[in-house]
Amino acid sequence: PQQQALVLQQTVVVQQAQIDDATAEDLAHLAESLRQAGALDVFSQAIAMKKGRLGVLLTVITTAELAGALRQVWWQHGTSIGLRESSQQRWALQRRSSTLETPLGTVRLKWVLLPDGCWRSKVEHDDLQALATRHGLSLVEVRARLEPLLSEAHHGDAQRSHG
Repeated sequence: PQQQALVLQQTVVVQQAQIDDATAEDLAHLAESLRQAGALDVFSQAIAMKKGRLGVLLTVITTAELAGALRQVWWQHGTSIGLRESSQQRWALQRRSSTLETPLGTVRLKWVLLPDGCWRSKVEHDDLQALATRHGLSLVEVRARLEPLLSEAHHGDAQRSHG
């Protein structure tokens, strides 16, 4: 019972188009336009199409409320003359975000609540990159320096969550 309460169920709309007549730059612009318009996720896969042409399967995951508006983005910024839609159930762990002050600088943390009641976190990748660039370090070095601080953050969160 408690485990089910920690997982969120949502109906999403999956929009897809098979595209073989757009440049990589045009596809990137379309994907970014869909993200900016509120898509929950946008991703692409390389596919083989009729007559042996290489193409891309572009997939958008969105809410039912935004599906119509995103269709307009597809038509305005894409080359596809067709679009498929289907509804699916999505299960997602509860999430939250926080910031952590470190000697290297501030980082944003993404947290998920696991079904066993424990929290798991991950540093926002853009923040790792920024710290690596600022301090002339590799991503591996930045992660190694942050790891002890993340352990402390996890420990502090466990104490707040359980008492």
